[in-house]
Amino acid sequence: MESQVLTTAGVNYNIQPENKKNFRFDELESIVKGSYRIHQLSSSQFMVYNCDGKRKGLPLNPHATLIAVVAKGGQIFGDVLLCEKHHIVQ
Repeated sequence: MESQVLTTAGVNYNIQPENKKNFRFDELESIVKGSYRIHQLSSSQFMVYNCDGKRKGLPLNPHATLIAVVAKGGQIFGDVLLCEKHHIVQ
């Protein structure tokens, strides 16, 4: 699976880490526009989202919310990154 950004506008696009291996912390913050949280969707897939999105007034992301509700619940605000586990620096 390629890493993908799910935008609140419904325009999704593929993305690669700048170093072609894994996303740096500043890249993740840039994608989600602030502090982020990592939500495990499956054993290999993760969703990275803005942990303050609702408080900051970011728009609801219906596609990401649907994915999150199926996985564990909760509304997601702002753009999110879907990526494989190996693309996240732990």
